[in-house]
Amino acid sequence: MKRKVLFIITGVNTGGLETYLLRFLQFKKNDLMPVVLYKNDDVNKEFYKDFRNAGAEMVLLPITMSPISMYKFYVFLRMQKVNVICDFRGDFAGIPLFVAWLANIKNRIVFYRESRFQFTQTFYKSIYTKLLHLLTQKFSTKILSNSSDAFNNFYKKNELKKKYHKVIRNGVYIKNTEEKDFNEDVRKKHGIPKNAFVIGHVGRYTPAKNHGLLVEIAKELCIKHDDIYMLLCGKGIAESINDELIENKIKDKVIMPGLCKNIPSYLKAMDVFVFPSFNEGQPNALIEAIIEGVPIIASNIATIKETVHVGMYKVLFEPSDKKSFLKEVLKIKNGQTAYNIDDAKKWSKKEYSQKDRFEEFFLQLT
Repeated sequence: MKRKVLFIITGVNTGGLETYLLRFLQFKKNDLMPVVLYKNDDVNKEFYKDFRNAGAEMVLLPITMSPISMYKFYVFLRMQKVNVICDFRGDFAGIPLFVAWLANIKNRIVFYRESRFQFTQTFYKSIYTKLLHLLTQKFSTKILSNSSDAFNNFYKKNELKKKYHKVIRNGVYIKNTEEKDFNEDVRKKHGIPKNAFVIGHVGRYTPAKNHGLLVEIAKELCIKHDDIYMLLCGKGIAESINDELIENKIKDKVIMPGLCKNIPSYLKAMDVFVFPSFNEGQPNALIEAIIEGVPIIASNIATIKETVHVGMYKVLFEPSDKKSFLKEVLKIKNGQTAYNIDDAKKWSKKEYSQKDRFEEFFLQLT
């Protein structure tokens, strides 16, 4: 009999967490009865439709500390007859897991998808998050993460010893070459010359992604080199950096297509993938670039060092080290890649096998 699993996310939009969950549900469509609860109306209609097509029942239900909100969630759980609850919001799972315990749900999972809080802590926020952490620790039966760094940041060693915990890597979907949209000519579509050298990045605009360094690289290289272009895929980028690009007269050299669904085709249009994040969970975009065979340069933060093969550490630098990023980009432009691309592809395909990693997660739900 299929198990009825409640998954909790923040919104139905095109972020790393939502992409992970959607791919998992598509992969395990015949093995689960999934209910996806989201707490705010930040909804991408196409993404929402994809979840529905994957068999998910979609429910908008905010959950707060108010007794009325918790009672509504308790009634919802009892009516739905859920077997398992999995909240992907890290310490913010505290309240739903507590209510799930009251509703006698035996399998209560928290899954950390970020290695850091994505907001500035204040005195009151610190008290609130510590309370949520205590609830999460107390009422979860399993603690999962996609990186060891998240465990190191959110938990003391003695806390983890008391609970079942496990790192589960992302499962990455690899398109087959015969799929219709795989060979979209991105360069032609966006007016990028065939012989141009394209610096690429995939990720929505957010302070953690460090788009400021990407702009600095563009200002340095796109002005000096007629054949260098930059391709930045992701939501909110143009709105955030457009004025600076115009001011530096490089607007025509930096292509910002917004949200891109056919990522493999965009990766194929890149000559180097630059990923200078300040913090990450486990970046699908970086993994996909490696599997696609695009040379990468990234920040040397703990989660990225966990994500890539040790042979790639040569191309990992401090997120603020513009000089090293620039130097490595030019090396790659001149045909000098510091690591073996084929070895990196082979290792990453094995480590992030969709079948193996999703089966590993599925076992936690049973």
